Amino acid sequence: PNVTTPRKKQRNNMIAIAQQHQLFIFSSLAASIESFYRSILNAELNAMLMKSRLQQEQVKWFPKMHVQLPTRIFYINGIKGIRDFLDKYIPKKEGIYLYGGAVAPGLLMTPIVSITEACNAIKNPEPIIKRSTRGLGPRSVREIIFGVGLNQLSDYCKDRVSYPNLIVKNLVGSLFAGVMAGYVSHVPHNLATMKMMDPSRGYIDHFRLMSFHWDDKFRYLPTSMRPFASGVMACVFPRGVIIRATQIAGSFIILNGTINTLLFMSQ
Repeated sequence: PNVTTPRKKQRNNMIAIAQQHQLFIFSSLAASIESFYRSILNAELNAMLMKSRLQQEQVKWFPKMHVQLPTRIFYINGIKGIRDFLDKYIPKKEGIYLYGGAVAPGLLMTPIVSITEACNAIKNPEPIIKRSTRGLGPRSVREIIFGVGLNQLSDYCKDRVSYPNLIVKNLVGSLFAGVMAGYVSHVPHNLATMKMMDPSRGYIDHFRLMSFHWDDKFRYLPTSMRPFASGVMACVFPRGVIIRATQIAGSFIILNGTINTLLFMSQ
């Protein structure tokens, strides 16, 4: 019969600890690579939102990477670690357990990612810590979507790819999950970013700026209807949505692809 002796139990615990350390190293390596990719597209998206390209200003791709890199590594390990912890200790039930476990990683790690975002918001002269508090409300919504997309949605999409190769399944699943998460999270991302770069304006003013470039396209409508039509289009096809979807899809591919590939190679 299978009897778990103290020695066997100790060996199993040591194996589990070694696997956790290995996963931490792989996640940190993936986050290190992804942080540079994210910083480039974040800088381009911020420039589009603030029209720096039209003003011929130089866009800084890698501002304060000495801050961005460690905080991004901490953030990604937090997103993955909280998910693993909740999966292990929270009962697999429907309702609050299921949704709470999905929401918690992104919500809890929002203050950390806010510091990373503050590094890219170079138009705001405030200190980084104070700058990181700007736009916390919509950023929390965005991070919940990011956490669900990186964890549950990526797994859901990967499991529905009918291809035998695990690396290909992971790539395609991460691509679809990233595009969906990037699109759904884009409006809260824009509001949070614009608030961080210009905290003097309220969210209504920032949303109006997001929809302003649609006004000319609806000049055939009565004046009273243009703000509504522009607002709808600002949500359906928000400014910079292609960059945002590319950023999140690429981040999911880099993170999940690197981690799963290294785990596969280490077995």
